[in-house]
Amino acid sequence: LPDEIPMVPDELTPEIYKSLISREEHVMPLGLNKLSAQPEFFKFFEAKSLGIFPASAKQFKLLMPFLMEQIFEAAGEAELVLIDASKNLEHYASQSTAYISKEAIITQNMDLQKALKAWLEEETTTARVLIMNGLADLVTQLNIQQGQLVSLLTQNNPNKQLIVMDYFTRVGNSFNMPTTAVRENAYQILFGGDLNSQHLIENLPLEVKKEVVNKNVLHAVKDEEFFNIVVPVESEEA
Repeated sequence: LPDEIPMVPDELTPEIYKSLISREEHVMPLGLNKLSAQPEFFKFFEAKSLGIFPASAKQFKLLMPFLMEQIFEAAGEAELVLIDASKNLEHYASQSTAYISKEAIITQNMDLQKALKAWLEEETTTARVLIMNGLADLVTQLNIQQGQLVSLLTQNNPNKQLIVMDYFTRVGNSFNMPTTAVRENAYQILFGGDLNSQHLIENLPLEVKKEVVNKNVLHAVKDEEFFNIVVPVESEEA
């Protein structure tokens, strides 16, 4: 592809990518930095939260097989709780320690609100991963206030790892509460969609906003730095 640095393979499949990296415990590979062609990672259990917001259902379906595999591998022996308000990660239910379906969020609403409060207050020494998929809906359904969401995103217990997910159209392209909370408090954010309509990083240069990227690329924000990550996908899907 003409706009790619030659060092990034035209087809970055999971197999090619795995040959380029060495696996570390509790480290989630994300893909290759589009500019430097260096591997990008997210380290679990460092009291830092991660947000993943693909542009659409199509991009979610394309990128999630790789990203979810990396999440489960990085979690290792840790307990993993998946709250699935978007109902698009159902096939990971059996791999999770606990899977909470869209229906269960409604039927067990008060119990879940208490469980979230306990997650915040508990000084656990057990490694735990919490995935909140469909963040915008969860904020509404579980009556999560801004202060509570900020506390979840900034929790400083290294035994707890939070990952929040949604579509960019729900979190990322407006000034709604979840977007603001994530922008100001998540350690790293990955997102798809149009850079002209995003509200996850400020003051992007016009030439950056105009850049068109492939659907296997996610924009990334970390330490107020902006870059693009090429996510490995199976070649027939790219």
